Amino acid sequence: MAIDRKKFDFTNWQDEYKNKLISADDAARLIKSNDIIMTAGGTNIPHDFSVALSKRISELKNITFRLGLALKLYDFMQPQYRENITIETPFVGPVERMCLEWKTAQYIPVHLNQIVDWQNHFKPNISAFVVTPPDEEGFMNRLFWGFSASKCNGAYRYSDSRSQSENSLAGRRCPESSCFRGGLYY
Repeated sequence: MAIDRKKFDFTNWQDEYKNKLISADDAARLIKSNDIIMTAGGTNIPHDFSVALSKRISELKNITFRLGLALKLYDFMQPQYRENITIETPFVGPVERMCLEWKTAQYIPVHLNQIVDWQNHFKPNISAFVVTPPDEEGFMNRLFWGFSASKCNGAYRYSDSRSQSENSLAGRRCPESSCFRGGLYY
């Protein structure tokens, strides 16, 4: 699926949002070999995107997937995909421990207050995270641990529609520093 990356002239944020709305499978198809994907951890790992990426991980090579504290073992994390993807994490829970044993993950010792510096130093070109649904002005809360998406050059921003509907912050105005408009949404 080709995405037209030219500047858009939208009359309102709703038109822009509708134009950028894509499926999780289409979002995963945008991933190319050698991409560096940054995502949040815990419940903010975009589930539908991770499942869709798992479906095509065997087509890809040298993917770096940075996350924190996975609550689910996705197929792409399993040992048969060791040549396709490397998981990097500063947090180690039960899923990461399995991945470390399988040599599909690397522990990156980073203090919590240095997460943004770590992320920005390694320059991810893709970011994937859960956001709330847009409020009446089109802003969304990204509910993300310390990651500055604006530092991610050319980042795609994905949202997990199931998580959106369950999020209690939906529709609330959030501080400017934690809101954004733009990107691609599934």
